[in-house]
Amino acid sequence: MISAVAVMAGCRSSPTGQPVYVPLSRPSQPAAGNDAIWVPDQFSAYSVGRYIDPRDSSVMHDGHTLYRREQTGRWNLAPAETSVLTPSISATKERDTTMLRDALTAELNRQRTTSQALIEQAKLLQDRLRELNSQSREFREALKESYRLRDQISVVSNRLDSIESALQNLPGSSRPIPPARSNSVVSPPR
Repeated sequence: MISAVAVMAGCRSSPTGQPVYVPLSRPSQPAAGNDAIWVPDQFSAYSVGRYIDPRDSSVMHDGHTLYRREQTGRWNLAPAETSVLTPSISATKERDTTMLRDALTAELNRQRTTSQALIEQAKLLQDRLRELNSQSREFREALKESYRLRDQISVVSNRLDSIESALQNLPGSSRPIPPARSNSVVSPPR
């Protein structure tokens, strides 16, 4: 029994003063995760059933939960993913999402504008191509007409030459006929 009293006396903690509340400023770093600079206290919860108070046998404690600090808070010495010297890319996930959405919207608008300009240029080129095809067709028709007219002129010229030579060969022709003109028109290859 003396040993039980000695053991119980050894477990007795010294009385502490009233806890002092110290208001803390808002932390500038997140309190959780790998980026934290401080690892918070670790607590464990134990469910305790009914028991009789060892100091006073006339007091019974009902079942409750006992919380025990397993590990006190400490500095987080694990290196963060980003360097301390460089600022982080974004403070929050929402800001990242907003920035990405804005960048995507800007890129889509730029591509839409570029596509619209390309479509307008394609329409202008198509109109110009139609115009050039029409002019080419008209030129080919005019060229064919000029070949046809040249052939007709050549036939008429040959016919005139033959008529003039026939007139010169007629007996009793008193009037001199001027010499035939030379036909210098050369037919183009077809």
